[in-house]
Amino acid sequence: KRMDDVTFAVTHEAAVLKDAGRKHGDVVMYKKHTKAGPLEEVVFDKASATVDELEKWVKIERLPLVTDFSQATTDKIFTSPVKYQALLFADAASEEGKSAREAMESVSKPFRGRITAVFVEVKTNLKVRDYFGVKLEDTPCVYMVHRPDGDLPMIKYQGPSSEQLK
Repeated sequence: KRMDDVTFAVTHEAAVLKDAGRKHGDVVMYKKHTKAGPLEEVVFDKASATVDELEKWVKIERLPLVTDFSQATTDKIFTSPVKYQALLFADAASEEGKSAREAMESVSKPFRGRITAVFVEVKTNLKVRDYFGVKLEDTPCVYMVHRPDGDLPMIKYQGPSSEQLK
């Protein structure tokens, strides 16, 4: 099975393994989501796995914790083995949008592999905003998407009202 956007390497050299702090048989993904961002190391924690299990792990872990929606990420998001997506629609430049993204980042880690967290910039993703019926005045807002068979039924998360938050 091919993943053209993922580079793989294998080593059996003891010096390389020692320098990397790894042992023979370890599967490690090194990823950098932005040019200026840190190099992140993720270790596959199963002693043995099938090709399908390893492929699923790579497809989940290659995405950032919160993935920016774009033409380049659409296929990775919606063909992922994860069948639930939380789409946060917000203006990335606004204080509300920045705060909402930070909140999504802080709660997403325990759900990795079960829910893909996606940030949708509302000013540049008009087609997606229109598809979900999102109005600028309603942002930031979150839609939960479940695609059990590839279709896109959607449920808008309403959250607590401003009265409930007081």
